[in-house]
Formats: sequence, C-alpha cells, structure tokens
Amino acid sequence: SLYVMGQSGDDINEYTLSTPYDISTASFDSIVLSVSAQETQPFAMLFNDDGTSLYVTGINSKNINEYTLSTPYDISTASFESIALDPSGEENLPATIFFNEDGTSLYLIGQAGDDVNEYTMMEADLTVNPATELHVWAGGKFVPGGQVTVQGNAGSGPDGSIHVDEGASFTG
Repeated sequence: SLYVMGQSGDDINEYTLSTPYDISTASFDSIVLSVSAQETQPFAMLFNDDGTSLYVTGINSKNINEYTLSTPYDISTASFESIALDPSGEENLPATIFFNEDGTSLYLIGQAGDDVNEYTMMEADLTVNPATELHVWAGGKFVPGGQVTVQGNAGSGPDGSIHVDEGASFTG
C-alpha cells in the first residue's frame, strides 16, 4: 500500500500498488482516515514496526498523535488512541518523525528549531529528555510525564538524576 496525507483534506488516503514500489500502478482504495479531530494541518505520519500504531504530527496541534490499528497497516481499522508526545518544549512546528532501525529512538525534526530532537527508548523503557522532560515508552505508546507509576527499584538522586535498577517497571 501507498499512503498519502494531505493538509487540505486533513486525512490519510490508502492506495494499492499492483507492483510493489511502483507508484504508476497505484489505485485508490477508497480508504480514508480523517485526522481532523486531532490535527487540522497534518504534516507527517509514521507506522511502528509491526503496523499496529500510526503516529501523526502536524503544525496546528503540535503533538504527535497515536492511532491504534486493529489490523496492521490497515488505516480503515484505525482509532485515535492518545497524544503520544507533546514536543512543544523542544519544537513548536513538528514536521518529520522517524524511528531508528531498531526502534529504540524516535527522532523529530521541525520547522522552528535548528536541531533534531531524539527521544530514546532504553532497555528499561525509560526515555529522558535532556531538557528536563520525562517520557516513558509503555505498552507501545509514550506516556507523558506526571502520569507514570514506577514500581520496583527506581529513584532520583539529589542532583535530579534518575536511576532505574533491574526489575523496575512502569505503567501509565
């Protein structure tokens, strides 16, 4: 499939390619996912590695929104899950999002900043933004700081650092 997202339609359209990677063989499937309730000017979209989550960002809401797909890569089965990440502390006009090859980092590039923002998912599923924000990757989605429960051996040091010991778990 080929997915096309437009700012004027506030939606994502799905096309079937009769020959893989050959857009000249595309035909419209009449499958459209409207994202207008969360973002009126969508700018970028990204599937997770197994196609069960779709992330959409844009310049009006300034968030990365997550949609859950009950059938992998089938946008007709998508439903809005949550605001996966609010990157406004680092970027006011998010434009591009992508994962590294093993899915341990999410990168965000915007139109306002002169940098690439990285959100790292470590083995313990903890993401710490060096600017001060805490984001946790829990159950396939980002859990915003302040809505996280840490169970087990974890704590903070007097300098504000956070340590997570083996066996600690997070829920949001």
